[in-house]
Amino acid sequence: MSQGSPKPARGLSPRARGIWSRIVDSWDIEAAGEHHFALLTEALRSLDRAEEARKYLDSHGLTFEDRFGQPKERPQVAIEHRHRNLFRLLIRDLELDFDPEDDGGA
Repeated sequence: MSQGSPKPARGLSPRARGIWSRIVDSWDIEAAGEHHFALLTEALRSLDRAEEARKYLDSHGLTFEDRFGQPKERPQVAIEHRHRNLFRLLIRDLELDFDPEDDGGA
Protein backbone atom coordinates (compact mmCIF):
# COMPACT_ATOMS: atom_id res chain seq x y z
CA MET A 1 0.00 0.00 0.00
CA SER A 2 1.31 3.44 -0.83
CA GLN A 3 2.50 5.92 1.80
CA GLY A 4 -0.44 7.69 3.45
CA SER A 5 -3.08 5.24 2.23
CA PRO A 6 -5.71 4.33 4.81
CA LYS A 7 -5.29 0.90 6.34
CA PRO A 8 -8.00 -1.75 5.99
CA ALA A 9 -10.53 -1.90 8.81
CA ARG A 10 -9.99 -4.34 11.63
CA GLY A 11 -11.92 -7.55 11.37
CA LEU A 12 -11.60 -8.00 7.62
CA SER A 13 -10.36 -11.38 6.45
CA PRO A 14 -6.86 -11.63 4.97
CA ARG A 15 -8.44 -11.98 1.52
CA ALA A 16 -10.56 -8.85 2.03
CA ARG A 17 -7.51 -6.94 3.30
CA GLY A 18 -5.65 -7.89 0.13
CA ILE A 19 -8.55 -6.75 -2.03
CA TRP A 20 -8.69 -3.48 -0.04
CA SER A 21 -5.00 -2.85 -0.69
CA ARG A 22 -5.27 -3.48 -4.43
CA ILE A 23 -8.31 -1.23 -4.80
CA VAL A 24 -7.02 1.61 -2.59
CA ASP A 25 -3.61 1.53 -4.32
CA SER A 26 -5.40 2.22 -7.61
CA TRP A 27 -7.34 5.21 -6.22
CA ASP A 28 -6.30 8.85 -6.22
CA ILE A 29 -6.28 9.22 -2.42
CA GLU A 30 -6.69 12.99 -2.62
CA ALA A 31 -9.84 12.65 -4.75
CA ALA A 32 -11.36 9.77 -2.78
CA GLY A 33 -13.58 10.96 0.04
CA GLU A 34 -13.97 9.29 3.41
CA HIS A 35 -17.27 7.87 2.20
CA HIS A 36 -15.40 5.88 -0.46
CA PHE A 37 -13.38 4.11 2.22
CA ALA A 38 -16.50 3.52 4.32
CA LEU A 39 -18.34 2.02 1.35
CA LEU A 40 -15.36 -0.16 0.46
CA THR A 41 -15.12 -1.38 4.06
CA GLU A 42 -18.81 -2.31 4.12
CA ALA A 43 -18.52 -4.00 0.73
CA LEU A 44 -15.64 -6.15 1.93
CA ARG A 45 -17.40 -6.98 5.21
CA SER A 46 -20.36 -8.13 3.14
CA LEU A 47 -18.08 -10.25 0.99
CA ASP A 48 -16.61 -11.83 4.14
CA ARG A 49 -20.11 -12.59 5.51
CA ALA A 50 -21.16 -14.14 2.20
CA GLU A 51 -18.06 -16.34 2.19
CA GLU A 52 -18.65 -17.41 5.80
CA ALA A 53 -22.19 -18.46 4.87
CA ARG A 54 -20.87 -20.28 1.77
CA LYS A 55 -18.33 -22.24 3.86
CA TYR A 56 -21.10 -23.30 6.25
CA LEU A 57 -23.32 -24.38 3.35
CA ASP A 58 -20.48 -26.30 1.73
CA SER A 59 -20.11 -28.43 4.84
CA HIS A 60 -23.78 -28.67 5.93
CA GLY A 61 -25.72 -28.53 2.67
CA LEU A 62 -28.40 -26.13 1.47
CA THR A 63 -31.30 -27.73 3.34
CA PHE A 64 -32.20 -29.45 6.58
CA GLU A 65 -35.24 -31.42 7.68
CA ASP A 66 -37.70 -29.68 9.97
CA ARG A 67 -39.47 -31.47 12.84
CA PHE A 68 -42.01 -32.85 10.35
CA GLY A 69 -39.31 -34.29 8.11
CA GLN A 70 -39.83 -31.64 5.43
CA PRO A 71 -36.79 -30.12 3.71
CA LYS A 72 -36.20 -26.45 4.57
CA GLU A 73 -33.67 -24.00 3.20
CA ARG A 74 -30.94 -23.11 5.67
CA PRO A 75 -30.84 -19.46 6.81
CA GLN A 76 -27.26 -19.24 5.49
CA VAL A 77 -28.62 -19.41 1.92
CA ALA A 78 -30.40 -16.08 2.42
CA ILE A 79 -27.41 -14.65 4.29
CA GLU A 80 -25.06 -15.50 1.43
CA HIS A 81 -27.46 -14.09 -1.17
CA ARG A 82 -28.12 -10.88 0.77
CA HIS A 83 -24.44 -10.16 1.40
CA ARG A 84 -23.29 -10.97 -2.14
CA ASN A 85 -25.95 -8.61 -3.44
CA LEU A 86 -24.93 -5.88 -0.97
CA PHE A 87 -21.30 -6.34 -2.04
CA ARG A 88 -22.31 -5.98 -5.69
CA LEU A 89 -24.34 -2.83 -5.01
CA LEU A 90 -21.60 -1.15 -3.00
CA ILE A 91 -18.95 -1.97 -5.61
CA ARG A 92 -21.26 -0.51 -8.25
CA ASP A 93 -21.75 2.64 -6.14
CA LEU A 94 -17.97 2.98 -6.02
CA GLU A 95 -17.91 2.63 -9.82
CA LEU A 96 -15.45 -0.25 -9.61
CA ASP A 97 -15.23 -3.05 -12.14
CA PHE A 98 -14.38 -5.87 -9.76
CA ASP A 99 -15.14 -9.58 -9.72
CA PRO A 100 -14.52 -11.14 -6.27
CA GLU A 101 -13.97 -14.52 -7.92
CA ASP A 102 -11.08 -13.08 -9.95
CA ASP A 103 -9.19 -11.19 -7.27
CA GLY A 104 -5.68 -12.36 -8.03
CA GLY A 105 -5.75 -15.18 -5.50
CA ALA A 106 -5.63 -13.01 -2.38
